[in-house]
Amino acid sequence: MIRTVPALLLLMGSALFISCRKEDTTITNSGKQWLIFDTSNSALTGNNITSLWIDEDNQLWATAIDEKLKLDTVVFMGDTIVLGHSEYNNQIIFISKLEAQNIFDTLNSPFLKNGKISSIAHHNDAVYAGMSIGDGLWVKRGTEWSAFYPPGGTAYYFQDFCIDASGRLWFGAGNGGLYSFDGQSFSQLNELNSYIPYPAYVIDVAYHKTVQWVMTSNALLSNQFIALSEGGGAMAIDSKGTVWLARQIIDINNRGELLAFDGVDTTLFQMPVAPSIADMAVDLNDIIWIATDDGLLKFDGTAWTHLDMSNSLLPSNHLTKIRCDEFNNIWIGTSDRGLVAYNPVGILF
Repeated sequence: MIRTVPALLLLMGSALFISCRKEDTTITNSGKQWLIFDTSNSALTGNNITSLWIDEDNQLWATAIDEKLKLDTVVFMGDTIVLGHSEYNNQIIFISKLEAQNIFDTLNSPFLKNGKISSIAHHNDAVYAGMSIGDGLWVKRGTEWSAFYPPGGTAYYFQDFCIDASGRLWFGAGNGGLYSFDGQSFSQLNELNSYIPYPAYVIDVAYHKTVQWVMTSNALLSNQFIALSEGGGAMAIDSKGTVWLARQIIDINNRGELLAFDGVDTTLFQMPVAPSIADMAVDLNDIIWIATDDGLLKFDGTAWTHLDMSNSLLPSNHLTKIRCDEFNNIWIGTSDRGLVAYNPVGILF
């Protein structure tokens, strides 16, 4: 679904927030295929993007960290007013009325003193910040943040969040199995009370309609059956419900593989390179995008395209996160050069 919206772009602290209002107006084409946001042309205090989230209003949330200064920031905004933006010397400058109390970082927040954010989400006006091991899930409702701690002590780790149709938050927790959060309490699924086999290091969870898909280090399974006795890497689901699994195979040949499971059959595609897989996403045209430590891979179902610093405007080959918004803009996090927006037809806002 494509909505016509004006864009509100905001950069402050070390997080980026983009708000696309639900109202009728003309979609703006930036005329640029690539936009780069980092510490040199924005207020980001770190260039290592640690998590990305696009919410139900097509708003993008990102967290970043400066490994030297140990600053880790999450920024939340309500009604944000953008006074204007201009282009000067190929830098995008954004001016806003964001007030300082809307920035939460290691210097002024109760929950970022010792840990860092491993995953962020925003749903139904609640902000979820999953911290590093042992530091809890922090939830903002209204003006207050509250801490919740899953059972299992330091065994849990907040992998990328997923929201199901009922609004329940899900995340893989590594050796801790699979967790869900209903807003007040956690439920834990593992080999003792669910379909998840032992041993299972849960990496990712996703939904397509009513089917829950879980990827572990050694299997791809749903809440109905075990699909593949192979796992690891990254997972994404296209509009038809096909589950895609990208992974690096370390053996005598060192290769990268992309697996497609349509519910019955599995199809294997060999990658043109064999990088370490960081994340993957599917765009509105069911094109597969894979973030790796050797640039960006695109697969259209037949042909591969490998974009890196040598043949594109990617500022880094070390990619961490990737998401696709409702305008088919591809948002790419890097470990050392900030956040990148890419759209082959021109970035749309």
